[in-house]
Amino acid sequence: MDRYLLTFQHIWNNRVIPTGYKTIKMKEKKKFDGILGTYTIVETEDQSFTLHSEYFDENCHSESGAVAETLYNYFEGCEVAQQIQNGQNDLKIFEVGFGLGIGAKVTYEQLKSSKAKCTFISTEIDEALVTWTMANDTSVIYNSLEKITDHNLTYYKSTTDNFTLLILIGDARVSTVEAMKLGLVSNVNAIYQDAFSPKKNPALWTNEWFTLLKELSDKDVIMSTYSSAGEVRKSLLNAGWKVFKRLGFKAKRSATIAKFYGEMDENFIANVHRTPNPALEDKQL
Repeated sequence: MDRYLLTFQHIWNNRVIPTGYKTIKMKEKKKFDGILGTYTIVETEDQSFTLHSEYFDENCHSESGAVAETLYNYFEGCEVAQQIQNGQNDLKIFEVGFGLGIGAKVTYEQLKSSKAKCTFISTEIDEALVTWTMANDTSVIYNSLEKITDHNLTYYKSTTDNFTLLILIGDARVSTVEAMKLGLVSNVNAIYQDAFSPKKNPALWTNEWFTLLKELSDKDVIMSTYSSAGEVRKSLLNAGWKVFKRLGFKAKRSATIAKFYGEMDENFIANVHRTPNPALEDKQL
């Protein structure tokens, strides 16, 4: 446990990424074309890289630090190290939004010296991001990715040590359901809800989406997201999640945690209900 926290604190306090994370081979070309338009590579304050999506007109991560944000919002937000310490030795993590693969890579680097088994499932609408990562990121988890088509689902898979990575290709609303039918996703312990913002990509923040995530989750699941939007918190509540506020990353005032257990703060929930924007629903899309 101390090792995980020391690693995180080193990055958080010093904004310097350990050598194991600096695995992207940067070339002179700072842009590349994907299925959903052009992506621009952006260096962040902790010397790690993110992408700016032309299609969504947003970065995949905070410019305050792509790796540091991922560690804070997701690995720590979902209490991954604590779950292992508490005896969870067959961890299942579901990530909404593969992007440059930082979520998977950070999780692998943090867990590779443990004996715990981890299955990491990520969704990605733009397959070009996966193939770009395979060509430009030297992390061992991307060296042996195999493309598989099974019934109505296309996905990539690799296994490194005790870490299995699955990347579901296509609209997450469709690929997740297909993966569940095939038995690839179930009893998830942690959810990295890292989609583009609800203003840019509302389909992955609705009542119905959070209901689907509820169906694939274990009873002790922890969902973490960077979003603090009132409509997102309302959607989570409508889908049957318990919602909690957490300090946000760097300049961001707050973030959101969702679980099926625990006592919610009555004043916080009352404030959520008072926010003017309604919960997001599929019929609004």
